Amino acid sequence: LRRAQNSGSVFQQSVFNHGNLRIDFARAEVFRDDRMVFLSATEYRLLLQLAHNLGRVLPSEQLLTDVWGGEYRDDKEILWVSISRLRQKLEDDPRNPAHIVTRPGLGYTMPPLQE
Repeated sequence: LRRAQNSGSVFQQSVFNHGNLRIDFARAEVFRDDRMVFLSATEYRLLLQLAHNLGRVLPSEQLLTDVWGGEYRDDKEILWVSISRLRQKLEDDPRNPAHIVTRPGLGYTMPPLQE
């Protein structure tokens, strides 16, 4: 029950913070260290899926279907490229990401940050 309440609350807020990353849902704007980051529409939709499912591991097939559509369900390369681009734009160290984490064999997650 607690997990459902926490995951639902992300979109009830107008602004979502994850460390140095901020998403303003009302304006569809993303900031890193208080500087606006320009994302493609696809990158933004991918980031929203991860933020909306904070702490959950999302399988690649689910992300591909939710962001690109069912016909892309098996096109993992397009997901890898988009995740890599997002990390370049959002992470302090793209090789050691804090916002978008790969769970080998499982998928991707935006882990809750320790306070």
